[in-house]
Amino acid sequence: MRGKRLFILGAGASIAHTKGLFPSITDFFTKANELEIFSKEKHEFKELANYIQEFFGQNIFKKRIKINIETIFTHLEIQLERSSGGNLIGIREQLLNLIRLVLIELASKVQDEDGEYKKFAKQLRETDTIITFNWDLLLDDILNRKDMLKNKNFSKEYRPQQYRNFLRDLSAFSESTTWRNIFAKPPYEKWESEEGLYLKLHGSVDWVYCPNEYCRGFGKVFPVLEPTKKYYCSNCHEEMVTLLIPPVLNKQYRKYPLIRRLWNTAAQEMHSVAELIIWGYSLPATDFYNEWLLREARKSKNIKKLILINPNNIRKGKQGNYISRTFVIRFYNLFRDIIPKELIELYEYFEDYLAKNDLFSKYNLDKKEEALKRL
Repeated sequence: MRGKRLFILGAGASIAHTKGLFPSITDFFTKANELEIFSKEKHEFKELANYIQEFFGQNIFKKRIKINIETIFTHLEIQLERSSGGNLIGIREQLLNLIRLVLIELASKVQDEDGEYKKFAKQLRETDTIITFNWDLLLDDILNRKDMLKNKNFSKEYRPQQYRNFLRDLSAFSESTTWRNIFAKPPYEKWESEEGLYLKLHGSVDWVYCPNEYCRGFGKVFPVLEPTKKYYCSNCHEEMVTLLIPPVLNKQYRKYPLIRRLWNTAAQEMHSVAELIIWGYSLPATDFYNEWLLREARKSKNIKKLILINPNNIRKGKQGNYISRTFVIRFYNLFRDIIPKELIELYEYFEDYLAKNDLFSKYNLDKKEEALKRL
């Protein structure tokens, strides 16, 4: 029996699937201007614009503006810790709404039905688990999100089943399914990873939840078919809120029951991984939570292989191409004592991974053993 594969997806995976249409963390305002979101909804982002002008000296309505949204969110969180005065919460919500609108609008412009996510879905095994830090719906839709939500049908007819397993076992829909009512699982001593899961650890643009802590529906997350519409809680009738976890140092995962559950599940899945495949994620130095999660794979007695899929794996120059030591080593250092160097696989794009066309053969580099000695 083949060991469990676990895929970790970052923003680079969605960027690759859309051939650069989707934004990096510094490009959201540029994309908002290109999509004319500000010209359509400029009044809705007035306070956000004033805030960024005051503290960062930049005009978000200018084209080609580059500003890291993680920096903005972190600055807001620090201010909110010191004072809840003013409209800091409102400004934070405006920024989250901007991200949501950009991703939804861009998704409507994706025309390539044979992109990398399509190829990714075709090669999935039933036991493969996907952990993604992305908010967008590109992969969700390829994994049959729209059909399942429209028909409220979580049966086994859908392939692959990772998104279906998320709806059936982890979302709020699980509480109304026969599966959950009849087959409630007892406490366990050892995690049994029998099925592949789809775990969006930073939330999703289509997840809504009731924010009323006195409501019996509080914190329960429903994926919705049309995320641009307003939804109301069927118990207390308050307007529901989109669940996106901002890219800040203190992500407050314990605040949201589903997010806490997803992170706990992801950690358990890490404990049984045999092949860890990291696609389009760069492990920023300040992303301590994600680094913690990666280190959980050290507890797996089965882990044998580390696979990195990222254009940053290679440096291209006039004097030749070479493996980017500074990029690769940030991942390899997490597993240096348990995964031999010869079992690292490096690819530029996902289609290279499918073709087993690694960087060494693709660019006719030095022998793998010699190149990896520098790690």
